[in-house]
Amino acid sequence: MQPEQDIFLEKLFREHYHALLLYACAFVKDRNESQVAVQEGFRIACSKIDEVMAAPNPVGWMKQTIKYVSLNMVKRKKRQMLLFVSLEEAVYSLQDSQEKLTELLDLCAGAVSKQEFALYRRVVLDGLPYSEAAKELGVSLGACYKRLERIESKLRAALEKELGRS
Repeated sequence: MQPEQDIFLEKLFREHYHALLLYACAFVKDRNESQVAVQEGFRIACSKIDEVMAAPNPVGWMKQTIKYVSLNMVKRKKRQMLLFVSLEEAVYSLQDSQEKLTELLDLCAGAVSKQEFALYRRVVLDGLPYSEAAKELGVSLGACYKRLERIESKLRAALEKELGRS
């Protein structure tokens, strides 16, 4: 970025960060996740700095971007929770059949590693913010998102395959 772009973005950040954080909170309902949404919004702004600077209302541009980032975060969280709930429902429905329950748990264990399942459980059920999970893993926020998407995809495929056979 050029110096004037740096100055523009820094001024936008300093003057509007807290308002944008509150705006994101309206969607994601969690301060940590709101911070992630605002950070992602500014990352996007960095990659589209010419567009932001040319916008008649840069704060409005940021709000729109943060709104979509926040809504995508909420969608992703709901999708993960639905998968986890359907997985738990499957386990509950198979409790009478120890053999089927063991088969399903083995299926999940085979679909993802113990570390992956532990990470998924902490983020989805315990509400560990993605930013904290990324720190624990020692990876970027984007890498953490991608890792969780892959885990979810593996679990969903394994669950759908198993429930389709039952």
